[in-house]
Amino acid sequence: MKDKMMKTNKLLLMLTTGLSLAIAVSCSEQTIASAQMRQNIIDDAMKQENYSDLKQDLAFLESQGLLQPDSFYNLLQENITESDDATFDEVIEKAQGLLTKHMRNPFLLTLVRATEENKPVDYYVDAVANPLFSYVVQRKDHDIALHNIVRGWLRAWGNKKYIDGSTPLHIAAEKGHMEIIKFLLAAGVSVDIQMPNGATALYFAAQNGYTEIVRLLIQGGANVDIQRTDNGYTALCIAAEKGHLEIVRFLVEHGADVNMKKNVNGATSLYLAAEKGHIEIVKFLLAAGASVDMQMDNEATSLYIAAQNGYTGIVRLLIEGGANVNIQIIEGSTPLHIAALYGHAEIVRILLAAGANVNAQRTTNGITPLVIASIKGYAEIVQLLLAANVNLDIRSYNGKLAEEVAKTSKIKGLFARARKKQQEQKNAREMVIFENQIKKDLR
Repeated sequence: MKDKMMKTNKLLLMLTTGLSLAIAVSCSEQTIASAQMRQNIIDDAMKQENYSDLKQDLAFLESQGLLQPDSFYNLLQENITESDDATFDEVIEKAQGLLTKHMRNPFLLTLVRATEENKPVDYYVDAVANPLFSYVVQRKDHDIALHNIVRGWLRAWGNKKYIDGSTPLHIAAEKGHMEIIKFLLAAGVSVDIQMPNGATALYFAAQNGYTEIVRLLIQGGANVDIQRTDNGYTALCIAAEKGHLEIVRFLVEHGADVNMKKNVNGATSLYLAAEKGHIEIVKFLLAAGASVDMQMDNEATSLYIAAQNGYTGIVRLLIEGGANVNIQIIEGSTPLHIAALYGHAEIVRILLAAGANVNAQRTTNGITPLVIASIKGYAEIVQLLLAANVNLDIRSYNGKLAEEVAKTSKIKGLFARARKKQQEQKNAREMVIFENQIKKDLR
């Protein structure tokens, strides 16, 4: 029995030893296989055709003394521990991190400088000789490794807000730097990003007359009717005010509302163009459907402001476009009042010919255009008003007639002759009445 147990134990020992040996051999084989697989991954990654752009980018950093030689191979050796894609992805992320660490700031800071100095990007490639910047600029569009990384840099930079709330896109649009704008839009920066006052890149481009940038932004999806929150200006309003006809035309062709009002005083693009004397823009806006008699908050119209500022051609154009020559603003002035006040005799003549009420009185004080011209000493305008059969007997708020406030002897002489003519006409009428009565009595 004892011998039998000894034989059994011996057999178990042999089996256990054999099993352990088999397990050891198996583990060794697995270790060798795992190591071989790891080496295969490394060898495959190191092949010339694989990750060539990333390797070239790292090699460039090595050439600048920013990385140790064989940096890509070293990353593989340090991080590939098993046949796991996640591990290899980690290698790529670390390699891209090295590109960001050493290339991002030189690239972006030079773009900031290009924007501020308003010089083409190539200037900093050719003249400044910044190797890191030059490398990124020259390779970012065809280097697979750099392309998406640079997009991320640009997107983050483009969405950065400075102390005044502006962004690189606003600054580039204000300075007319199309290259920078293209970089930012291609990177996915919002074309309609707004400053605290609501201004957009399109607003700045329209303000400064950068027609091609306006085109670029609109083609990039810019909203043409965004209003500033502080004064209500749209891109169309500012372009009309500044006299940029081609921009006005392009904005309207792409849906800009020609009758949108500023929220501060109610001015429209037509009013702003008329105010500044931009006759071609006035002509275009009228043809595009701008309301000729739309009033500001104080009820002034485009005709009123054109008459005030002496823009004869615009006054004619607006009247031809159907403008009402007798619309009054809040205190009762008409275009004829304001033209008389500023001494614009030719505009007074045009308004009278168009049917302006020569006897119109301000609602606040009863003053007529004749009173204004008399006080201001504008003899030519007084003469025009007298020739239009103005009523000489209208009294203003202080009870005085126009002739009583005349400032010059010439104007007083005009009134004297007008009164004489008035008396002669009265006498002639009375004579006709008398003669008719005589004839009637003799029948």
